[in-house]
Amino acid sequence: MKSLRFQLSLWSGVLAGMAVTVFVVVAFLELRYALKHTVDQEMADFASDIFNQLSVTDQGDGSDVMPEVLALFDDHYIVHVAQIRALDGRRLFFSSKYLPLVYQREENGPPVQSTWNKGRTWRIGRYSESRFELDLVADLGEVDKSLLKLLVAFALALPITFIAVVVGSAWVSRRALAPLRRVTEASKRITARELDQRIDDKDAPLEVQQLIQVLNGMMDRLEHGFSLADRFSSDASHEIRTPLTVMQGLLEQALAKDSGSGVPAEDATIILEETQRLIAIFESLLLVSRAHAGNLQLRIRRIDVSRMVEELEEDLRALAVEPGVTVQSSVAAGVEYTGDEGLLRQAVFNLFTNAVKHNRNGGEVRFCLESSNEAIEFEVFNTGQPIPEAARERVFDRFYRGDASRNRASGGTGLGLNLAREIVRAHGGELTLLSSTVVGTTFVLHLPHSGPQMVTGL
Repeated sequence: MKSLRFQLSLWSGVLAGMAVTVFVVVAFLELRYALKHTVDQEMADFASDIFNQLSVTDQGDGSDVMPEVLALFDDHYIVHVAQIRALDGRRLFFSSKYLPLVYQREENGPPVQSTWNKGRTWRIGRYSESRFELDLVADLGEVDKSLLKLLVAFALALPITFIAVVVGSAWVSRRALAPLRRVTEASKRITARELDQRIDDKDAPLEVQQLIQVLNGMMDRLEHGFSLADRFSSDASHEIRTPLTVMQGLLEQALAKDSGSGVPAEDATIILEETQRLIAIFESLLLVSRAHAGNLQLRIRRIDVSRMVEELEEDLRALAVEPGVTVQSSVAAGVEYTGDEGLLRQAVFNLFTNAVKHNRNGGEVRFCLESSNEAIEFEVFNTGQPIPEAARERVFDRFYRGDASRNRASGGTGLGLNLAREIVRAHGGELTLLSSTVVGTTFVLHLPHSGPQMVTGL
């Protein structure tokens, strides 16, 4: 995608080149016309001088052209005399060199005409007075050479002008777009965790000030909306979680005492399981909402990631017993990271749970933990059905289920991958779907060592 600065520079150069080209063409035509007009005027003045000299030197019958008249011929290097005739038809003077040009003129044409002869342009003029007729020719070859040199100079100046205009436009557009770059950089610093920041419109042009005011107004509305969402999350945490916890406790007591409350034990067990599932959904959804709002609280400390993954491997193997899934692992020793152990443990466990639930009976789960100087890479592979191409962008969406009935039967909520990704992003990392083929599906968790260094959130 081309930048606005590039487009401004390019189009300025193109428009300047077009303007220079039009100027050159018009100037060339005007100059050529002016030079031709000057030559025509010089021919007319020369003819007038010859007629005046003839009137002084002629003896009355026009049979004698005095040397004073011939001397005038040497005064012009462009205009030449082709012939002088008396009006009665007698030729008083002619030039064998230039007279053939006179025969090329159109008899019914204008007094001054142009013709082409031996690769040169000539002007032919016929002038008359009371007793004499004069044919003059002017060589425009030198004029054409001068015009050609001028045209070549213009042609050489055109690319130089184009380059100069492009460079100048790039410099001007850079200065003109500098306020927009500042707005862009300031906007990048505004995140869900820093919605209180505003863009400074000091020294910005009027048009950019209006844009900044619109963006700051939008940030005001977003900050207000996130504040309302945060308060709603807190209220919901208290208003919904408490009755669900009470319901769970009463159901557990009822099942433990078998008090004959009239509710069959099987039904009470189902209700208890659904209540527990609802609590799990609510806890996960609340955590995801806080992550999206930038209010996910991180309790930062140094973590032994290798030990944490090995402990979770035991849970993974327990989950894999019933479907007969085998587990293979490769965990690098001594991998440490600075982050929230509880949240990262939940993210890894969600990946393990997803790998078992979406596997085939008798399938396989493989995971690998590696560390470099820059980041930690945690890769999880399972031999389940491939994720359709159209669904690969949606696997991290809230409540997305590739197989709704299977997720329901296994207690899935459709929040596991979404929550895992938000936890990883809160630590400055990323969770991605690396590949999904008939062989299996691979997810990669990437955690840079330059992750969060302090407690964030509420």
